[in-house]
Amino acid sequence: PGVFMTDNNSIIPNFDDEWDKSLKITITDEPKLPGVLQVYLKGSIDNYNTSFFENKLNKILEHGTYKILFKCASLDYVSSSAIGVFANYYPKFTSLGGTFVFIDMSIKVVGIFQLMGFNHFFNIASDLDEASVFFNAPVKTTTQVFPKVIECPMCSSKLKTSKAGIFRCAKCKTILTISSNGKVSI
Repeated sequence: PGVFMTDNNSIIPNFDDEWDKSLKITITDEPKLPGVLQVYLKGSIDNYNTSFFENKLNKILEHGTYKILFKCASLDYVSSSAIGVFANYYPKFTSLGGTFVFIDMSIKVVGIFQLMGFNHFFNIASDLDEASVFFNAPVKTTTQVFPKVIECPMCSSKLKTSKAGIFRCAKCKTILTISSNGKVSI
């Protein structure tokens, strides 16, 4: 309750220039996690206020804070478009060495993340100690697999592919499956 009374503008200038009656956002520094911004979400993020929420994430990015602890105890609802905003911004933050960690999520909100399959994509922690593990983990680097030139296991002809999927060899017509890591199988 008292946590929603801080002055966001003292942390990020002009953060409170825009507001939404269905979503209250309060930001604070986390003393136990240096460099982590706590973002308290109260209300709901839905189709009507996703652009407002995106503007807030942009202000955080512009401020240069890339490690975000979303405190969700007072978050009542997230729509699929809201999860889309998280999914869109997550790579922007991680490419800069940051991450998102969600904490104190209600069963209802966790259920929405699970229903959409994003509970495995995002870091969801049960408490501050568990959240600190995500913030202190080494930054993951990804290697680009595609585009890739593969060899047909049947006729050895070369095939260039830009993504994983099922393909047919142009020479021998064998159906090939290419996994997300570039492995070829028949």
